[in-house]
Amino acid sequence: AQVLADARDLAQRIENAKLSVKARAGGNGKLFGAVTNADVAAAIAAVIAVPIDKHKVEIKSQIKSLGTYPVEVKVHKSVVARATVDVVAS
Repeated sequence: AQVLADARDLAQRIENAKLSVKARAGGNGKLFGAVTNADVAAAIAAVIAVPIDKHKVEIKSQIKSLGTYPVEVKVHKSVVARATVDVVAS
């Protein structure tokens, strides 16, 4: 029960966090490469100071341009945090 409560608390912190990933982009807003699960996991860890396994991060579609994208983080088998990530030029 405590593990589930901790997972819900962590999910709430992830959902409330302002997440952004810096990536190299061309003048048209297209990225050189793509933003990966590892990049998103690192951004979450930097904001909430809790390490997140990159395998728990799910990106619906490939992130290949600047903008805001939805992501899901499986915090626990029954708890999923839904957040948005801003991809900004570095």
